[in-house]
Amino acid sequence: MTRPRPDRERWLAAAMKGGLPEPSLHRWQPLRVGILNLWEYDQAEFWFADGRLVLRGGNGAGKTKVLELTTLMLLRGEIGPSVLDPFGSQHRTMRFNLLPTGEDDDPRPPSDAGLGYAWAEFGRLDDDGTARYFVCGLGVSARRGSGTSAVTPWHLITHLRPGRDLQLSRAGRPLDQKELKKVPGVTVPDSAARYRERLASELFGLGSDAYDNLTELLKQLRKPKLGERLNPASLAETLRAALPPLASTEITQLADGWDNLEKLRTAVEQIRGAAVSLAAFVRYGWTPWARTVVRHRADALTAATTELDRTTKDRRAAENALATARGEADELKERISQVRAQRDDLGTELRELLDSQAFQDAMSAANRVEGLREQLGSLTGQLRGVEERHTEAAEDVAKAAETEKSATRAAEQAESEVVRAAERVRAAGRLAGLDQSVTRHLAARDVPALRADLSVRRERFARLQELRAVFERAESAVARSADLLADRESDLNEAVERRELAHEGVEGPRSTRCAGRSGSGTRASSWPRRTSTSSSNGATWWPS
Repeated sequence: MTRPRPDRERWLAAAMKGGLPEPSLHRWQPLRVGILNLWEYDQAEFWFADGRLVLRGGNGAGKTKVLELTTLMLLRGEIGPSVLDPFGSQHRTMRFNLLPTGEDDDPRPPSDAGLGYAWAEFGRLDDDGTARYFVCGLGVSARRGSGTSAVTPWHLITHLRPGRDLQLSRAGRPLDQKELKKVPGVTVPDSAARYRERLASELFGLGSDAYDNLTELLKQLRKPKLGERLNPASLAETLRAALPPLASTEITQLADGWDNLEKLRTAVEQIRGAAVSLAAFVRYGWTPWARTVVRHRADALTAATTELDRTTKDRRAAENALATARGEADELKERISQVRAQRDDLGTELRELLDSQAFQDAMSAANRVEGLREQLGSLTGQLRGVEERHTEAAEDVAKAAETEKSATRAAEQAESEVVRAAERVRAAGRLAGLDQSVTRHLAARDVPALRADLSVRRERFARLQELRAVFERAESAVARSADLLADRESDLNEAVERRELAHEGVEGPRSTRCAGRSGSGTRASSWPRRTSTSSSNGATWWPS
């Protein structure tokens, strides 16, 4: 993976314009270190460029002091002389950094109290490009007095950026430990071990033991002039001294392990012999037996599998048939519900029809029709008599001269029959509910009007018959009545035709006779004129 090139121009612009350095990698890298009120540094910052820092200056410029206060001291969280001195000596102390003496080797003016901080800032980029920061630092304080007063250290960890989000001094005075604990976003660990745990996990991703070993190795490798007198033996001794001491329990476990190694070798040889014996048994004894057993069991398994497949197919077919039957049952239930609803509706309509006045009128009209049919039968009989008389009159026409009296009497009888027939029509009209129509139209011989009234009456009756036709028993009765009526109407038509033939036969001789006699004009004019009409249903009606 190619290392991204740092943006030096942006870094330089931030340094010149009072900005802050920004991270450019996805791993932690140092951005700044700072010193506050330690040694001769009132407040100083040193920037890293791409994670690197070069310190240049003459002797006594403070290069070594910067390394002393910002490297292993901040990584270990300790202020012991072996940690402070970059060359691994034991001559430098934190008390000397805090309390100036004013002596020849100390250019600072003397002071009785000292308080200062050293800190380091790290930065990285998340996967989405967001910058994250981690700041670790150490604060120390000391006071000059009788005896050798100890230096009090404390630690700080925060994600705030010093100089912008975090101010470690107020009014030119560094914050003490109590004041630092009150700053939001700043954590003050209660020990150096807790401080190192945070650095190990968040910065390096290591465990506490591994981190301690790493920093201890760095401390040992800083011994004076190690590079000038490089000796493999001394280097090995140095590296060995940097390693953590072995625990007695681990040594005991290791010795026990060597003791058990021979036992383990013997056990391995025994296991190998047993494995060879087992392999021979498996190859020549167990495998043939297992194949035979498996073959027999496989036959049973094959048969069971076949039976299972057949049973599964039968079950699926049964499930499909059951689903189909359930669907049909649901459809039949729905259809039964619909038919029951229709039956209830028809029953309601039937009850309403039976209770309606129109049905009662229709039944009365049907009864009247039956009466009319009976009268029609009587008239048919009378027509037969008329036909017989007409036949006799036709026979007597040839003997008209000799039988004038008989013909006149027969004519008078025929006229009286017509009058009686008109009376019967009036009676039948009253029974059929047409008495007003008969009274209005019969006197004027208005046969079409009488026929129209009868047609209207018949249409109403036909409507009532259609309503009654819902029920099969009534329909069959009406059908039989209709057939009987058709037969009677056919007979009536034939009778009317015969009557008209007889009437024509009677009119001819009578007209001839009246023309030859002077006193017979009045009777000839009083003879009723007979007409016949046929209704739309085939029945024949005539007025008198």
